[in-house]
Amino acid sequence: MKKVGCAIIGLFIFVLLASFSVAQAPKESSYSKEQIEHFIREVYAESAEGLFFKNNSLRLKYTTDFLQRVHIVLNPKYKNSKLPLLSSIALVNDYNPNLKRELVFDPNSFNPLKYDFAMFNKSRLIVVVDQTDYAIVIEPSKY
Repeated sequence: MKKVGCAIIGLFIFVLLASFSVAQAPKESSYSKEQIEHFIREVYAESAEGLFFKNNSLRLKYTTDFLQRVHIVLNPKYKNSKLPLLSSIALVNDYNPNLKRELVFDPNSFNPLKYDFAMFNKSRLIVVVDQTDYAIVIEPSKY
């Protein structure tokens, strides 16, 4: 009887752990080093070199960490939700005044650094891309 009880408890723990791993945001959409450099140079223009690409730059480390926590999710449930819209997030155009919002959203080339997202948020942030089924999910910071 003890073996049956242990088997049931083991099965319960397995199902519980499996459900937690399914609930997490997808991890496959992380950015390459080349994409990160391109994103930084697009937003920070001539200031990028001094701000990010000097030896042991903490700013580059934190920005890379932020981008690894950003995921683009396609799900129709976001379209009519009460979540904030991308159009409500300010552009970060202090260093590059020519920076513009995308006319058409392309998840493969979307640059999260163009927008004033909270980089060190303590909870998950979900922002809906206007007029689409896409959402930008930013996982919480570990710092």
